[in-house]
Formats: sequence, structure tokens, C-alpha cells
Amino acid sequence: MDTQTKIINGCLVGGGILLGIVASVVVYRLVQRQLRHLKDVSPSVEEDIIEALEEADEGAPLLINLSSESLLEEGNHQQPLVIRDRDEDD
Repeated sequence: MDTQTKIINGCLVGGGILLGIVASVVVYRLVQRQLRHLKDVSPSVEEDIIEALEEADEGAPLLINLSSESLLEEGNHQQPLVIRDRDEDD
């Protein structure tokens, strides 16, 4: 590589590292701000959030846990999803 290409390459690598650091700091500060805000949430709002999450889980049948452990658990009556090709004979 010639000198000009090396300089451009070094600047781009340095810029990428700098961009990564800036993005990390911004995300960290936003998460910290959100955590401070959540600490001020009243217990009734927290219960409403938990209830809404539970209802969302019940209404999302495509997001069920089909791991082998969950299928072997006692009392789990979910049938595993079997996807067949249209050309396959039953």
C-alpha cells in the first residue's frame, strides 16, 4: 500500500473506534436515565406493567417455548409445532 492509502485506512479505523466509543457512551447514558426514571414508578404502575406483559405472553402463541426441557416439563400440554413440506405424503 502506498502512504496515502495507509493514512486513509488509519483515519477510517480511528474514526470507527471513535464512533463506537461515542455510541456506547450515548447508549449508556440513555439506559441510566431510563433506570432512574423507572425507580420513580409507583407500585401500581409496576403491577399494571407486569399484567400487560403476562397478557402479551398469553396472546402470542407463536412465541411459545419449544425447547426440549419445556416440552418435558410436567403439566406442559403444548404440542410441538411440526412443519411439513406440501409435497410430503402423510
